[in-house]
Formats: sequence, structure tokens, C-alpha cells
Amino acid sequence: MEITLKTMMIQPTPQQGIAVKAIHAFALFCAMLLLWPAHAGAEVLHSFITWHRDDTARTLAIHLVTDQSANPAAEVLYDREPRGGSAADYRFRAEGRQAKIPGLDHVYVQKIELRNLTPNCTFHFIAGSPETGYTTEKSFRSLPLKPSTLKFVTGGDMGVGDRTRALCREAAKHDPGFVLIGGDLAYANGRLSAWNLWRDYLAILEEELVRSDGTIIPILATIGNHEVNNDIQSKNFFERSPFYMHLFAPKDGPTYFRRSFGDLLVLLGLDTGHLVPHGGRQSQWLQYQLEQTDEFPYLMACYHVPLYPSHREYDGSSSQAGRKWWLPLFDRYRLSVGLENHDHTLKRTIPLYGNKPAPEGQGTIYIGDGCFGRDPRTVEPERWYLAHAKSTPHFWVVDLHADRVTMIAYDENGEEVDRTSRPPRTPHQ
Repeated sequence: MEITLKTMMIQPTPQQGIAVKAIHAFALFCAMLLLWPAHAGAEVLHSFITWHRDDTARTLAIHLVTDQSANPAAEVLYDREPRGGSAADYRFRAEGRQAKIPGLDHVYVQKIELRNLTPNCTFHFIAGSPETGYTTEKSFRSLPLKPSTLKFVTGGDMGVGDRTRALCREAAKHDPGFVLIGGDLAYANGRLSAWNLWRDYLAILEEELVRSDGTIIPILATIGNHEVNNDIQSKNFFERSPFYMHLFAPKDGPTYFRRSFGDLLVLLGLDTGHLVPHGGRQSQWLQYQLEQTDEFPYLMACYHVPLYPSHREYDGSSSQAGRKWWLPLFDRYRLSVGLENHDHTLKRTIPLYGNKPAPEGQGTIYIGDGCFGRDPRTVEPERWYLAHAKSTPHFWVVDLHADRVTMIAYDENGEEVDRTSRPPRTPHQ
């Protein structure tokens, strides 16, 4: 026997209809509560680590970019043993300072510096606050106090895209002590409306710049032309370059810095006229720092616009300014290597001194020229100072030892595309 079931449509009374709507609204509200983040007050969008001062073995800074409606102070809880994110179990605590990026609703940069770290140790940490919650547990490794060897990755002109991500992934495979970026990071041109580019860029760094043991790779960055909004005529650097100044600007000077790595390397980050002129205070600061570093076997400088370009004009105004104000100091104090960017090419010069070929075993070489993600440009291989130039995306791995520094360029597939080496420098006096 076949039985057919029919649905009966019952029309509710007006009073019943109001009750049904109220029940639906309450059910929707409960569902939203279940789906709402446990700590909606301050979402950590991105994090990275860097250094605020010259001591790179016993200090380190954790930067958080948060989206928050409130304004709580951030803290970092850390330990030499993993604690699984349980806030009560971490033995050490550091408070931070914060700044809101003006013009962006709810976006804050939290900077927490850790001091008195044990050198050459792995630390595990969470960041946040009791009111808003903490990040998942991550880890970093402090550098040795007196390293006998040191490896780092350098390049510039990155931007956002698959190639940048691939190059960062390949760079991390070398397990460097840090990554040094020579300007032109997210290509946001200092515009608040381009915040989404910075979010995508920071996501690439956070996701890809991790060593094989899971520790985060620290980042140092100099300023480039694409960090600055030149439509704003202001003496306030935070207005002209809000993202670089809030995220990466050093404490040593407005846009230039010194970082030492044991008694092996001194690294100087410079501004090629984007916010601070080559001359004046910056060149005076540069001379003072070079005078203090004469006993170090390796002395390097990183900056954006090259003194010896491989694509742009040799007589470009910024290149001329670099050769006028900095080159005599580089020569006098025997700079080991100039790390240059901006031209979106691969290049290596012959050893140079006095703006001409150096005598055998002397002089400075200049490597670059950016292209750590951006499309490559054509090169001018016939220029008198170039030993090698190629139109290819790449990064450099700089590997320092007591008796020699080796510099190898790799492309996005991990293939070697250039190599050179230099002995340690000798004091200028």
C-alpha cells in the first residue's frame, strides 16, 4: 500500500510571527558569539624580529602589527624551553612601546625589546596581553657573542608577488643569521592607501623567512625611494614615510644605523638621499663610525641607490652624491664590500679604489643591484667598473670566515648565478 505524506502549511498569527522573528534573531546572535574571535580587541596581523641597537648577541626586538579597537600595552613572555603558549609558565617578560599609524583605523605597531639574552641560544615566546590574548608560540635564536663565522642574506627591490615569495623561500634554506634588505620593500610609496601592500609583504616575510629548525630569521632594512611619499612636503619623516618609519626605522639615527656582529663584522645601513641627504650629519656620522671600526676584519655598507649602477646612468644625481660624500670615506677606511640595490639587476664590480681599478689585493667591490623580487632590467655590461652583470632576479648569500668572505648569488630556483670572495681587510692606519 502506497502512503503519500503531504506537508501542511500553517499560517502563523501576527503575534506568533513576531515571536518567530525574535527567536531567529536570538539564534543568529548566539551563532555570532560562537564564531566571534576569543580576543577580538587586538588581532595580531603580523610579526617579525629585528635589532634596535648595536648589540646583536644579547638583544633583540619583536615587532607586532596589530588591528585593535582598544589600546592595550603589549608584552612578550619568553623562555629557553618551549611552554606551549601557557602564559603562566614563561619565566621572562618584557614590555613594549606602541604607536598608532595615523590615518589607519585601529592599526598599531608594538615594539618589544628583549635585553640581557643569553647569546647563541634558542628562545620560545608568545606576544600580546592578558586582556586581548597572545599569539601562538614561536621561536628565535640569539646570535653568538663572538662568532667565528657568520652568514647572512642580502638583496633589495622586492615588492609583493610569487617571485618574491619564491626567493625568500630559497633564501631561508641557507639558514642565515639575518636578512638584510636594501630598500624598496613593499612598493607602497609611503601612501596610507597602499596599506594592503604592506600587509601582503609582511605576510611573505613572516611565512617564508623561517630557518629549517623553525626559528624566525631577523630582518634589517635600509630605506629606498619606494618607501617615501614625495607628494608630501613635510619635515616629519613619519608623514612622508609612515610604514618604514614605524616598522623598520632604527633608533641610532633617523634612517641610518650600525650593527656589529661580535668582532667579525660591522654593518652600516645608509640613506641614499630619500629622507636624509648623503652629506651633512649622515656623512659625519658615517666617518665617526668608520673611525671606530678599524680593527674589524670585515666592514660593509648597505644602501639603496648604487655608487656604481649597472642599469641607470652613471651620472645620476644620487650616484654622484654617493661618490662625492661616501666614496672617499669608503676608500680611506677600506670598506670590504658595498651592498647596492635599486637597478633591478645582478652586478659585481672589479675591486675599486679612488674611482678606478684598485691595485692587486686592495680596494672595495660593490655587489647588487637589487632584484629580490621585482622584474629584472637590462644591464650595461660594457661599463669599465663591472666584472659581471646579468638581468636576473636573485639574492646574495654572504658567508664570513676569519680568513675569507664568500658571496654567492642565487636565483629563485636556488641555482647559483654568480660567486666571488675576498680576504679580510687590513686597518687603514
